[in-house]
Amino acid sequence: MPPGRHLRRDDFVSIARAIGIDANVGNARQTRLGGLITLMLGACSAPSGSPNLGPDAAMGGSGGGGAGGAVGGPARLQAPATNFGVAAVDDTLAVAYYEPGTFTEGASDRRLLLQLFDEALAARGEVLELDRQASDGQMAPPTVGTDGTTFVICWSPQAQVRCFQVRRDGASSLFFQTTGVTPTVAFRPPTWALAYGISRDRTSTTEVHVTRFAPEGTAVGDVATFPYDSYFSRPVSFVSTQSGFALLAGSDTVHLYRLGPDLAVVGAPIDTGLMPWSSDALAATDDEAALAVAIPYGNVLMHVRGGDIVLRQNRTCCGKTGGSAAVAAAGSTFAVAWWSTGGALTFFDDVDHAAATPEDTLDDSPPLAVVMFRSRLLVVTVALP
Repeated sequence: MPPGRHLRRDDFVSIARAIGIDANVGNARQTRLGGLITLMLGACSAPSGSPNLGPDAAMGGSGGGGAGGAVGGPARLQAPATNFGVAAVDDTLAVAYYEPGTFTEGASDRRLLLQLFDEALAARGEVLELDRQASDGQMAPPTVGTDGTTFVICWSPQAQVRCFQVRRDGASSLFFQTTGVTPTVAFRPPTWALAYGISRDRTSTTEVHVTRFAPEGTAVGDVATFPYDSYFSRPVSFVSTQSGFALLAGSDTVHLYRLGPDLAVVGAPIDTGLMPWSSDALAATDDEAALAVAIPYGNVLMHVRGGDIVLRQNRTCCGKTGGSAAVAAAGSTFAVAWWSTGGALTFFDDVDHAAATPEDTLDDSPPLAVVMFRSRLLVVTVALP
């Protein structure tokens, strides 16, 4: 079997369990990683503003020999979070989530919250409340970006994108706002970029706008517009690369767009042949990309190199809305993770080694994110009650 690991969902509930992923040094495309660590967000209620990390929150510990090296352990943040966004700098991890409040006349008073973590996954300070707004419908998860020094967190209550800048010491301020939904923020020096949906009829998203803004929050250049089609409240898949940005958009089918630093389209968009559906995920470099696109009753994992789709794997899933997978750039390749049937987390640190077996079907399970943090892959998920 190709190198990978299968973790039971119960493993995430037992916070004392240590988890390690060995790198395959025989493969030139495999990244040497220190291990896989996990951070769980509790779906059950907890006292407001009081993060409660499990006793084995540290990333440290020593593992056996070989390329895997150190072994990490999962940590738990007891917060009523079912949707979240995550980003990391060299010594700080930021996890943003929103918490429903009081329902009044059909609307929910929701709070946008942020918890910072240090290198050992210990909470750095109290939970920060960045915003409090009424919301009358389903919302996409918040998005988190970083320029390596500060974080920008965006969400879209009441069809209004609101972004906040947070320093590592916890100081925060309103940074940028505009009309739109389902935002995703990214940074490519020297500007930030925000991709967000435009809903003309309030029932579906028909366009994606991408705008840049300076470090002080002022708009830069023209807004770029792309076709889009979604009846689902999913974040726009948008990431930065060394030379610009990458975006998933399209009306009839999902296309991979590569953008220059000025948001101009570079080369011909790559057509996946898949209609827009409930979710998608994107990780990209200048020359390659990993995509995971939901389809009815399944999900399609793709690896793009240059202008070609060099890997395409279809997996069946749980229901008509399809399944999701998380992807992340990891050194010279891409890591991928998804929930499999029976509550197992399936993880591969090289997308080209992802197993494609008929019995490996996706499960309708909690949200999942993969991010690089201190040369390790961190899996962030929601622990079910």
